[in-house]
Amino acid sequence: VLLRIFDVLGQEVAELINSEQQPGYHQIEWQPTNAASGVYFYRIEAAALDNSRQRFMETRKLLFLK
Repeated sequence: VLLRIFDVLGQEVAELINSEQQPGYHQIEWQPTNAASGVYFYRIEAAALDNSRQRFMETRKLLFLK
């Protein structure tokens, strides 16, 4: 699983997860220290472990307010 945060220019701001995860629901908190308030995007990518070439990728918008 790979979870990254991007700014509106498409530049990567943070990489929150880049490792194997157990199936199920997970929660992670992004605590930006130098990020300005505004619109950001997060992208989550996941691949099946059984080499079946199944992949999941989704990008969503988030609003960060200080």
